[in-house]
Amino acid sequence: MLKMTLKKINEEIKNYPTPIAGCDTHFNWLLEERRRLQTLINEVRTKKKALDSSDGHQCHCG
Repeated sequence: MLKMTLKKINEEIKNYPTPIAGCDTHFNWLLEERRRLQTLINEVRTKKKALDSSDGHQCHCG
């Protein structure tokens, strides 16, 4: 779901009419939303890797 939304936003940014004014609030929102989604996707990946590496098992050695 996050990746699909990110893909749609990237497409909208790619096809955004130029020139783009610095005060274009919609374009600036698209850029911020893209950053937010990329951050969320990276966090999910990091958590998934941590879970995969622990394989759900905790060592109770000691």
